[in-house]
Amino acid sequence: MSQPPMIESLEAPRWLVVVQGIAGVLFGLLLVTAPGATSVVVVQIIGLYWLVVGLIALVGLAWDRSGWGWTVIRGALGVVAGLAIIRHPLWSTILVGASLVALLGIIGIGLGIAALVRAFSQDGRQWASSILGVVDIVLGLILLFNALIGSIAVPFLLGAIAMLGGIVALVTAIRWPADRATDASDSG
Repeated sequence: MSQPPMIESLEAPRWLVVVQGIAGVLFGLLLVTAPGATSVVVVQIIGLYWLVVGLIALVGLAWDRSGWGWTVIRGALGVVAGLAIIRHPLWSTILVGASLVALLGIIGIGLGIAALVRAFSQDGRQWASSILGVVDIVLGLILLFNALIGSIAVPFLLGAIAMLGGIVALVTAIRWPADRATDASDSG
């Protein structure tokens, strides 16, 4: 069954999927082999991005004043956050990692509570689900109260996820059907 021409033109060319896969694997390797330095660089890039977005939002007010209040807040927050990250790269990296881990801890506790409620609301009282709920709560509490220790593991976890995503993209590109590859190269 053939797709409409518009849909076919929206598909990514094969070479773009290969580039995405290689970038994912390289980024993952950097996070796993040099987690501290890579985390600092990534947070710095995010800070620079927020600074530029904030400045663009504020400058954009000269042309478009619709929703100016929210635009000023967005712009000011972007500039302040961007400058804070750029001026204090190590503290920013630790704070971002610790905040992410604390958020994951809160989510884990919520998932555990939901699993326990579901397990005890069932007629059969599903013991396996209640055990998993308790495990979720315990892991959530560990992450929440040991956020700095947990943040050490985050770059390794993100690196593994990035490498896995890169490998999946490369396998997808390798297994790309011949008719899709010729169609994508003709349109690109």
